[in-house]
Amino acid sequence: MIGTGIRLAFTKAWLTLVVVELVASSEGLGLSDRVRTASYSSFDLVLASVLIVGAIGIVADRLLTVLEHKLSPSLLA
Repeated sequence: MIGTGIRLAFTKAWLTLVVVELVASSEGLGLSDRVRTASYSSFDLVLASVLIVGAIGIVADRLLTVLEHKLSPSLLA
């Protein structure tokens, strides 16, 4: 249960970080690049930036899931 809590806490922290960067920051996580490319109609760069942020979140979640399974005692033993 602790591993699941850590994974869910990380997910919420990552989502919060992304939202705060979009709303209240002028830099970080490529926000300045997203804003600059959006103003120049470079949709491909905006989409790539969003996909990279999403991919980082997915990879981190999968790594935490694997770590949780490796550290938790087996229920079958």
